[in-house]
Amino acid sequence: MKKRFFIMILLCGLIITGCKNQKDDNDEMIGLSGDTVIAPQEQKDDMQIIESQSDEAKEENDYSSYSGVWTTDGISNEELLESGGTKLTLNITNGNQASGSIFSQQGITDRIADIDFSGEIHDNQLIYSFTDDGWDGKGTLNFTFANNEIDLNITDYVMSEDNLSGFGISGSYVFLPSKTSEKDNRNNCSFYPEIIDYLEAHGRTDTSNTTEPLFNTDSQYYTAEDFTDAPKSVIRVAKNEIYARHGYIFNDSDMSNYFNGMDWYTPSIVPANFSDNVFNEYEQANLELLNSIQ
Repeated sequence: MKKRFFIMILLCGLIITGCKNQKDDNDEMIGLSGDTVIAPQEQKDDMQIIESQSDEAKEENDYSSYSGVWTTDGISNEELLESGGTKLTLNITNGNQASGSIFSQQGITDRIADIDFSGEIHDNQLIYSFTDDGWDGKGTLNFTFANNEIDLNITDYVMSEDNLSGFGISGSYVFLPSKTSEKDNRNNCSFYPEIIDYLEAHGRTDTSNTTEPLFNTDSQYYTAEDFTDAPKSVIRVAKNEIYARHGYIFNDSDMSNYFNGMDWYTPSIVPANFSDNVFNEYEQANLELLNSIQ
């Protein structure tokens, strides 16, 4: 009887021990499970870090603040035309899509050279190869964007054998934001308020109103429907922009004041020396249209 009682006690001890071990195993599993419960919070923190880094990357890749007019030593457009210098007109879209032009005028002789360019800015750099600077010179533009200035270094420059003057766009330049002219010619243009009203009605209120032409008449065919709500002053500007792109100097004081207030405009050819042969097929077609509806 005592033996049987002893066996019963032993069995109870084994059962209790087994239950305890199972509980310990469960506690360990719960502990492991608890570790995984913390993981989503850690994952959330990681995602916030990634999003923060992504926002920083977007800011680093946004160069839209460089849109505008830049000149050597930051001189105004008036000073450049009077004494010579180099001007960079730049338009940035989608953060890093760049297009623009470089215009250089020699102070003594008034010789002019220019280059149109486009490309994407990456890591503060833009590289563009050109084949003509107005004097058949070719080379590579190397732009660097930093600290509110634009450095340009032209490499692999080859001057045309026919260029006896030696003038062209070569070497290195440091561009600073162009000073505002002391006299804003647009204020002396009688129809300028109408232009502003028209642009605002079409949602255009940014700096592109002065840094680039209002219409793409050199690369797009327009129809009469595109000007149904345009006042005559806008149609007149659209027509004369075709001439202004090629440096036409206007005798009309109103038109002269308007275009001299545009950063992209560089007067260089008097009417007597101007030829319509410079117009491309888009410009010819649009000029014919605008003459018919003016």
